[in-house]
Amino acid sequence: MKKSIPICSQLPRGLARRLGKVADQELAEEFGLGVECIRRERALRGIPDVSRLDWGKEQTALLGTASDEDVARQLGLTKTAVFNQRKRRGITPFGESKEQKRHKWTAGQLRWLGKKSDREIGAKLGISESTVGWKRRSLGISSAGKSKSTREWTKKETAMLGKMPDTEVAKALGLHRHQVAIKRLELGIANFVLKRDSDRWTTEIVARLGNEPDGTIASELGVARAVVVAYRQRHGITLAAGRRGKQGAWSPKFVAKLGEVPDSQLAREMGISRQAVAQRRRSLGIPASRETER
Repeated sequence: MKKSIPICSQLPRGLARRLGKVADQELAEEFGLGVECIRRERALRGIPDVSRLDWGKEQTALLGTASDEDVARQLGLTKTAVFNQRKRRGITPFGESKEQKRHKWTAGQLRWLGKKSDREIGAKLGISESTVGWKRRSLGISSAGKSKSTREWTKKETAMLGKMPDTEVAKALGLHRHQVAIKRLELGIANFVLKRDSDRWTTEIVARLGNEPDGTIASELGVARAVVVAYRQRHGITLAAGRRGKQGAWSPKFVAKLGEVPDSQLAREMGISRQAVAQRRRSLGIPASRETER
């Protein structure tokens, strides 16, 4: 018989609000607890594993278009979770780095931009090539070898700003997304993705959160269920008692059995399909029981 894994008797201060926003293993190491303890507490609260969050096209499009902190706040995650996802995808951070802020550009150095390569300027000044590139793009100066040293934006091009993600504008115009973001901010135009996400949470939609299945609302909004769950949890909206039952009767008692007993056994106890149990278990990042399915 598989040994039962105990539930944490009392979570350390600050841990509960980070469940599902930081990897279970990372939290376990930080707070000196067993990873199974963290996983079980998260599962009992119905919080998906951070690795299971759906980084779809629109969530990924946010990376690098605003600070990791702003993106984390929008998605209901921690800054670290967003940072790790951005680094994993090789997306450079938004804004100036510490090195970029430290270097004080002289008038003479600025005249080199677009006339010498970023690498050559970086070597001369003892700073990174990316730091030179950021400064050059922020001033709208093309890289060395281009026919024009500065870029003039047409009315048609500026009209695109804020109407689609910066990454799409950059691709359409053959620019770096940083250059697009800088121009947009210069004109005081809101980030398309952030504004769209803000606009979708109307008074009517917010009033339905917790009273209707997250999946139903997610389908209506055209987003992943995790986006709805994150918004609801971020604003302290819990599922109504009656709604919990309608979404599968996943009481703490049954959630605690996920991974402890075979999916088929739990399915029989709950009167639902084995596939439904397996799907719930996987969504919470809980491995299957090692006992043989009967």
